[in-house]
Amino acid sequence: MKRILIALMAFALVFVSGCGGGEVSTLSSPYYGGSQGIIASFEPVGGTSQASTTNAVFEGEIFPVDIQVLNKGEYTLEAGELIASIKGINLAEFGSALNGEVSNPMIIERVSEFLPEGGTEFLNFGEAAMTNVPGTFYEANFFAEIDYHYQTHIALPQVCFKEDLRDERICDATQPALPVFSSGAPIIATKASQKPAGQGRVMVEVEIANVGTGKARVDSVTDVDPRYDEVTFQLVQKAGDQVTWECTSRGSGAIAPGQPATARLSQGAVYIRCRSSPLPDKALYTSQMDLILDYWYQDIIGQTITVNSDVDSFDNS
Repeated sequence: MKRILIALMAFALVFVSGCGGGEVSTLSSPYYGGSQGIIASFEPVGGTSQASTTNAVFEGEIFPVDIQVLNKGEYTLEAGELIASIKGINLAEFGSALNGEVSNPMIIERVSEFLPEGGTEFLNFGEAAMTNVPGTFYEANFFAEIDYHYQTHIALPQVCFKEDLRDERICDATQPALPVFSSGAPIIATKASQKPAGQGRVMVEVEIANVGTGKARVDSVTDVDPRYDEVTFQLVQKAGDQVTWECTSRGSGAIAPGQPATARLSQGAVYIRCRSSPLPDKALYTSQMDLILDYWYQDIIGQTITVNSDVDSFDNS
């Protein structure tokens, strides 16, 4: 939070003048940014096999099934906000000591000034062992479905509030490329624009996109729909704001400040459109606008483990 406040103060310092013939320095993001949230991977097991270059174990050998979880974005996961489920195998074939689902027992911290690589957690599904291998070896395709809660914070630091559109001072009421920044997450703002929405009103459009490899939905109980992603969004109304906003997106009606609504991302992207209330008389200033996206994100990872029926099939060199 301290870093964000410092960066936002820098916005005011770099602002030299508006559209009246001066120059505006390039803005810096108040976030670390990036397109990653949770990155998970299986921990390797066993040796390698002559029949395959994958991880390999003996028939009947007990081996642990673990995944490493890295938080490469800017939202801290509370305990229980990540659920990992084993897919791709018949659990019964690998013994009763293998659990099908686990969750994070502790928080997984976000990327920050003091933790630039983000938090790390190791999750254990228990132990597995396969007996009665058909033939000389069996290739088991272990998958883990990674399901986690996440948020994206979006900042638009220079929205222009201009009641008299004839006034050319301070800022532009029409900005086809409005500066926009996102916290590190798999769903981010990719571009924004501003234009008048009638006399004394402002329209801001923000495109959000899924730039990760998984799918998003609004909560943990809703099934993922392969046709689209869904997130909830909410405008942050700050103390001292002189206007209120109504925001809409595909999949939702207009929402009042502080109320969440749903945005449906077809083909990976969608616009959020926000229209201001009438501006105060003679309004002429710039101010920051903030949005929060909230969603559950689901991705999948995989690992093949070869179960060999005899010791001679191993390559331990």
